Amino acid sequence: MKNQRIQTEPLYYLRDTELAFVLYTQCKLDSYEWRNGVCWFVFEDKDRCDVVINKHLNDKLKVSTKTTLDAMRTIKGIVLRGRDN
Repeated sequence: MKNQRIQTEPLYYLRDTELAFVLYTQCKLDSYEWRNGVCWFVFEDKDRCDVVINKHLNDKLKVSTKTTLDAMRTIKGIVLRGRDN
């Protein structure tokens, strides 16, 4: 029997890598999945993700350059590893 995790809050799904960079700086990446050659990123806490994206779009999000570069490296690594398969 598979170990199933009980999900208590809605997840946030997106395939936009640039927004995934932004979310990764502030939210927890739950998982990612490939569908028809497209990587979908799954973040915990949909409400928090909505707040972070809203702040980003309104130029109110403050994030250090190191945190941003770490997020970019991680998300790009997921995409590039998936393309190799």
